[in-house]
Amino acid sequence: MKPTAKPLSPRMFDRPLLEWGSRVHPAAPFLFYVPALSALLAWAWGKGRTDGRQAALWLPVGFVAWQLSEYLLHRNLFNWEGVGPLSRRFHAILHGHHPDYPGDFARLVMPLGASLPAAAAIFGPLWALDVPAATVPAYVGFMAGYLWYDLLHWATHAHRPRTAWG
Repeated sequence: MKPTAKPLSPRMFDRPLLEWGSRVHPAAPFLFYVPALSALLAWAWGKGRTDGRQAALWLPVGFVAWQLSEYLLHRNLFNWEGVGPLSRRFHAILHGHHPDYPGDFARLVMPLGASLPAAAAIFGPLWALDVPAATVPAYVGFMAGYLWYDLLHWATHAHRPRTAWG
């Protein structure tokens, strides 16, 4: 009897809507967030809530903050497996599927159903600070860092490098 290969994209959920929502085309985050973040920054700039100097300062701060956040989340939460059935299921949904199925191309970037609540949870407190000159560009930089990470993550799994730099 031949061993069977792992399916490229196995089911994660029994419920069809959850299963559907766990998959996303890799372009989806970019198609949603690039226009939304551009509009947010243009709105803040157009209303005089931020300016070029503030953007030049806070966009990179937000970008670096994402890199630090991703590192800490990945190290401390995504790789935590838990001890009981609920914590193990939480890990499997959050990140455990990925190391087992790195070729699941429908799950290489975070689905909008998961990234939108996370993005809102970050945006809300920043908005509440009521310092849009800093927080709007910092948020846009943070989300640009997220998009950069998603792009690199997708590219490392979906494409074979053609050069030594790759």
